[in-house]
Amino acid sequence: MLYKPLADCILHAHSVGIDTSITTNGVLFTDAFARRVFLAERLRWIKVSINAGTPDTYAAIHRTRPQDFDRVLRNLEAAVKVRAEIGSRCTIGAQMIALPETSGASKLRPLVRETYPSNIPTAEPLARRLRDVGIDYLVIKPYSQHLKSERTRIYESTSYADADAWASGLEALSSPGFDVVVRYHTMATKDASDRGYDRCHATPYHWAYVEADGEVWGCSTYLGRVKDGVTYGDDRFRFGNPSWRCGAGSGARRTGITFERSWTSRSAGRTAGCTT
Repeated sequence: MLYKPLADCILHAHSVGIDTSITTNGVLFTDAFARRVFLAERLRWIKVSINAGTPDTYAAIHRTRPQDFDRVLRNLEAAVKVRAEIGSRCTIGAQMIALPETSGASKLRPLVRETYPSNIPTAEPLARRLRDVGIDYLVIKPYSQHLKSERTRIYESTSYADADAWASGLEALSSPGFDVVVRYHTMATKDASDRGYDRCHATPYHWAYVEADGEVWGCSTYLGRVKDGVTYGDDRFRFGNPSWRCGAGSGARRTGITFERSWTSRSAGRTAGCTT
């Protein structure tokens, strides 16, 4: 939502028959934004990442101000009301990544280690708050380490072997119109050494990201990594621009597709950290 023309893009996508969805932290999910995007019938869902159920834990994990927690909840409550007023059928949900207590180097003082609290004890109060707000669901998911992350790996060794102990009662908080979903199977798969496949079957044909500058990527794993040769196009990409389909961009797409076929086939271990 930092991209100011986003609402215009969603409305235009609707006008040409393209479905859209939004994943956001919800801080900038304002009433004015909601009133515009809910006019697009092809806006299918909005999912807010809210990784704790109390202001202090939220601030520690998101590395922001505690007051942003209540701001996000107010934005969600307002969005639910706007959706009803407009008659939109867009699903509004939230996700929480289950995180244990851990520690890591301070962002501002690299020689100092900081402790980051677990958000697992706050999952129940979060579910109750979101149920009262009136959104459609809360999903509790495992952490997935981005394969090429250069910023943080403090949760890389997270295990969910004890998930049954802390998650068993969460789904009981579901009610008519509100679902709590715990991704037990995904948590179990994360701890498994064999995921049942040796390469990614989503790329390079069934998944893509289009950035505001026109770059097209086959997977979030590769975002911004031009040196790996995995971009599908260049900043001349625009919907309907024939030069991207058969002009200068075609060579870049060929290079990217070849790279992905090779990279995702190298080992099963590579796919274990897939973030999609």
